[in-house]
Amino acid sequence: MRVTIACPESMMNDANAWCTAISHIPGDKHTFQHPVWVDTHGNKYAAASAIVPNDWLDNLTTTLTRPQWDTQPYDINMTGAARTQEHMRVTNTPATPTQITIMTHTNGRKALQAMQLTHADAT
Repeated sequence: MRVTIACPESMMNDANAWCTAISHIPGDKHTFQHPVWVDTHGNKYAAASAIVPNDWLDNLTTTLTRPQWDTQPYDINMTGAARTQEHMRVTNTPATPTQITIMTHTNGRKALQAMQLTHADAT
């Protein structure tokens, strides 16, 4: 299954913490780096698209646990990661700046189009 995620610029730090917590890979703290997608109101989003296991959507509601490698001083903001879960929505509707929009689709670019996002360079 492919998921495409649009993350509002204001939620990127927390969303990166969530990505790192669920993947257990330190490098995932850089998943959302460049808010180069914009909606019709000019709000900026970073986007990611990946093929994930069929049970990946369970990560939206599961209790997060700190990976064993993340020792003091902690790298992952677990409070921010949990806060991210409150704002995630699996939907087929346009992206909004108050939620992290997740769409399952076979093509990441088409999912971003369905979210009514365009690349900043194209505007």
